Formats: sequence, structure tokens, C-alpha cells
Amino acid sequence: MCKANFHSIVGFPGVIACVDCTHIRMQGPRKAVEKDYVNRKGYHSINTQGIVNADGLFLNLVARWPGSVHDSFIFRTSNLGRALEDDPRSGGIEGGLLLGDSGYALSRFLVTPYMQHQPRKDKKGSMMLTLLQEVL
Repeated sequence: MCKANFHSIVGFPGVIACVDCTHIRMQGPRKAVEKDYVNRKGYHSINTQGIVNADGLFLNLVARWPGSVHDSFIFRTSNLGRALEDDPRSGGIEGGLLLGDSGYALSRFLVTPYMQHQPRKDKKGSMMLTLLQEVL
């Protein structure tokens, strides 16, 4: 059912959930760790990861990392990320894929965009989603 829901929304087969992180602004912590909480945009934050299904329901939430921590690290070290790496069926997404942005690495259970080569004269970038035949 989840795969059909996502397919009807975005026309992309096999996806059952999307993963992304967002920065939750916070007051700067004590000096000893203050720099760890400054994100790439220059303000203090907690980098919070959410995995959401086609109905907009959170399936997983990780809210424990300082703003300087990269999205892909948060996913790789999360309980779900480690479980999927060990066995893609163990995380409750048997036969399905997660869809992530370019901040994540392409894997057998996580599909990410890539930049399609464009001639130099074309200043517009083109994003395409790729899906390896083996994961279908």
C-alpha cells in the first residue's frame, strides 16, 4: 500500500518513505561544545532526522546530534540505518526503498538524486533520480 501511495504522488516506483534532516534552532550551549552546535548556515542547532511515509506520518525520528553533524552520518549511525545496512528487510521496509536527498549516499535501500551531466553553456542544473535495476 505504501509503495502505491508514493507512486501516485511522485510517480517513482518502490518508495515507501522519505528521509531528511532539518536544523532546529537553539540557544548556544556552554563554551566547551558551542562550536559543535554551529551548523553550516552559521547558527546553533540540533540536526534532527525524520523518516516519513506517504501519509506524512513519522516512522522514525532522531533528535540528538549537534548542528555540525552531517545528515548522512546521522542516518548511518541511527538504529534504523545500522539495521538496514545489516539486513535491508530488518527495518520494516521489506521490498521498499527510502528516498533521500543528495546529502545521503546511494545504497541498496536508499535512493538519492544525482546531477546529470550538462554542457557548459547550459547554466541550469538538472536533477534526476536513478534507481539501480538490482533494487527493483
